[in-house]
Amino acid sequence: MGRYVLALLAAAAFATLGCDAASGAADAGPTGCPPPAPWGYEVGDRLTNLDFADCDGQSVDLHSLCGRVGVVVAFYGWCASCPHYAELADSLMQEYGSRGLTALVVVVEDGLREPASAACCAEVRDYLGLTVATVIDPAHTLEAYGDTDLVVISDRGGHIVFKRQGPDDHAVRTAVEAALEP
Repeated sequence: MGRYVLALLAAAAFATLGCDAASGAADAGPTGCPPPAPWGYEVGDRLTNLDFADCDGQSVDLHSLCGRVGVVVAFYGWCASCPHYAELADSLMQEYGSRGLTALVVVVEDGLREPASAACCAEVRDYLGLTVATVIDPAHTLEAYGDTDLVVISDRGGHIVFKRQGPDDHAVRTAVEAALEP
């Protein structure tokens, strides 16, 4: 229960941070990367490509995850558990990055429920001390996969192997470990 109190406090902090209304191609991956169409949004589907800009304006797309196990986390500035999931993605990247994991935190809205800006993205990244790629999605394109508390995991071939909305660190970690198995 203490974790959720901390998450609520972190969400409140984002609302006051000034985080308010104010395509990079990956190295060639394995055969079939990026995954060919048809794409989709559910477990078993090939990851639909979406384009974002990172906090510094550089292009990043979901197919850049191909060839690595990918963890994608949606972040909303008003969401109590979103800071936790962003930090979980960062922790997983630090723990499993050398085994082929990459993570992406997608900042969708600020603390006032306005579309995220590059400045908001940078504040989220810096406030949480994130080392993973942090991008903005002001058009809400990630919501095709789901919205708050969203974690999507793709395998090395770009297939969705896990999608969850709602807190369950154990399920996320288990899915990552299974996707990293040879």
